[in-house]
Amino acid sequence: MSSMKRVRLAVVFLIVAALLAGTPALAGTHNVKLTPTGVEPSASGQARLAETTGLYPNFYGHLSVSCKGLTPGATYYFWATVYRYPYGWTYTWPFIASATGTGKADGWIYFTWLGFPVTVKNANGDDVLTGEVW
Repeated sequence: MSSMKRVRLAVVFLIVAALLAGTPALAGTHNVKLTPTGVEPSASGQARLAETTGLYPNFYGHLSVSCKGLTPGATYYFWATVYRYPYGWTYTWPFIASATGTGKADGWIYFTWLGFPVTVKNANGDDVLTGEVW
């Protein structure tokens, strides 16, 4: 094998290794405690990214939120704004708080990397809970 072919092969190997190096960090479940913004001070919640899979730059996973302390019967929206090469995407799932002020929403998302914000908004568009998935 010529030295030029060896160099090319080494470069390809290094590129593949670099792309796959971040993949294990995505495995498993990522739980995020959401922080109340003050719009509804008694609100609390947790977001969860699970069942992640894929190869860079196309990962996907199941994103869910569970909240309590919300206004009973009010409509809310769970937002996730992700970067999916080459664009940014916003996923939105509506839900209605129960009579006890709890609520859940979930869905599948596609993303390029972790570090994306998640938000629970009320019907007026105000942020109620915020967090970031890492």
